[in-house]
Amino acid sequence: MNPISDFFFYQYSSYSTLDITLEITAVIFGFLSVWLSKQNSILVFPTGMINTLIFVYSLLKWELLGDMMINAYYF
Repeated sequence: MNPISDFFFYQYSSYSTLDITLEITAVIFGFLSVWLSKQNSILVFPTGMINTLIFVYSLLKWELLGDMMINAYYF
C-alpha cells in the first residue's frame, strides 16, 4: 500500500470485518439522521436510535465505558 492509505487505514488492520461494517453502518445512519433532521422528518428518531445503539455496542466491545455510557444516555 502507499503511505497515504497506510496513514488513514492502518488502525483498522486488526479489526474484524463485522466491526468495520458496523462502524460504517453507524456513520451512514448518523449522516442520514442529520439530513432527516434538516428535512423535519419523523424518521430522524429511528435512524438516530440505530446509530446510537450500534455505537453503544461497539464502544462496549472496545471497553470505552465512559463514551458508551454517554451514548446510552443519549439513546
